[in-house]
Amino acid sequence: MNSFLFVEPDLIHVAEIVKNKIQTRFGLGNAVVEQLFDENIDYKPTFHWKTKTHIYICDIAVSPFPQSINNFYSEVAVKGLPVKVIIAYLEKKQKEILKYKKELKKAKEYGIGLISIDEDDKVTFENLGISIPLHLAELDYTLYDKKFRPEIESAYESYMTDGKPDVGLQKLGQLVEKMILTVATQAKKKGNFVYAGYTPGKYISLNKLLDNLIKENVLDIGFLGNCKTFAKDRNSVSHPPKTINEAKKIEKKLKESFQFGLRIIENMPLTFKAKKYIIKI
Repeated sequence: MNSFLFVEPDLIHVAEIVKNKIQTRFGLGNAVVEQLFDENIDYKPTFHWKTKTHIYICDIAVSPFPQSINNFYSEVAVKGLPVKVIIAYLEKKQKEILKYKKELKKAKEYGIGLISIDEDDKVTFENLGISIPLHLAELDYTLYDKKFRPEIESAYESYMTDGKPDVGLQKLGQLVEKMILTVATQAKKKGNFVYAGYTPGKYISLNKLLDNLIKENVLDIGFLGNCKTFAKDRNSVSHPPKTINEAKKIEKKLKESFQFGLRIIENMPLTFKAKKYIIKI
């Protein structure tokens, strides 16, 4: 049993339970207790773990978004350190409902993982959170065609809340690919796309399809070129990192690719309309 200097007395009994749950969930070894996780950042979380690629932090706190987060969040973001933060809190201590709801919302906006503990000491992962450098601000869904919004919301939820940014990026990629196939099918029926290697309903690699759509000027060349770049970048971050430096590079590229995919989707309606194609989901 660990002894704690910074955990409130009525939270100590759940600390070991939370620690074991996190170690099991993420396949981590023994935790370091109340020590610096980085020599240049003056912050000692309740627990931290270091793997070859990431740093996991857990604070046992009185609420979902303690002030302590602000003490190091920006420093981690600036350094680009692949740090995932998880806050564990007791449900029974959340007496001020409005404050509690506000903190829950803020924690999710920051990409913080959350663990709640009920009166029976049952531990629940509310959301897994993401590595801090991957953080994305909440999206303005009015920028996107209404037909796209449910899939974009799902992608963002996977990225920010479920702790699966790679899945979020994949969902955006699938949406882009689906719309390119839709345009290719419409163009084929109109006689605007004569490439013999494409038959609606039959598999074709996206890269080959885009190359031939570009050759036949089916859509704006710049837009189709961006789709090619997006597909290439998406594939480049699909391999797991082996070191912290690799993780930094991959996470930076993954975030940029997600944002790039959003811009492509935002521009789709006008790009399609210019060539008299319609959005079909």
